[in-house]
Amino acid sequence: MFIGILRDKLYNLIYSTSGQKFEQVKYAGGNSISILNYMGETFTNKDFSETILRNAIFEGGVCDNSSFSDAELQDSSFIDSSMLYVNLENSKLEGALFEGIGQITAMALDKRERNLAFGTINEMYQSSILKILEKFLA
Repeated sequence: MFIGILRDKLYNLIYSTSGQKFEQVKYAGGNSISILNYMGETFTNKDFSETILRNAIFEGGVCDNSSFSDAELQDSSFIDSSMLYVNLENSKLEGALFEGIGQITAMALDKRERNLAFGTINEMYQSSILKILEKFLA
């Protein structure tokens, strides 16, 4: 029972970061994710859009079919995570780690910051020089 209450409170804290500024919530969302992940929580079918999840540790976690659109994910770790059909549109990924996550079936393009994040079977890549790819995207 205690675990269920803790889980609910951590999710409420994560969702309360939506629409806030980092200076207001600091690392509350990211720390909550890290605790949930340590507890064995899966993040399948979650909508983390517009949340602040800086420094979150998703390592070894499952994030399939989840949305991180417009989320702040700076310095978060997705090492060895499952990320099938994840939406990273307009998310802030500076310093985020993606290694060993297997097949990625998503691509994210941030037109405002001109960043492109895309995946292959074994790696995740980011490019801040979109001009090289513009001719292929046109």
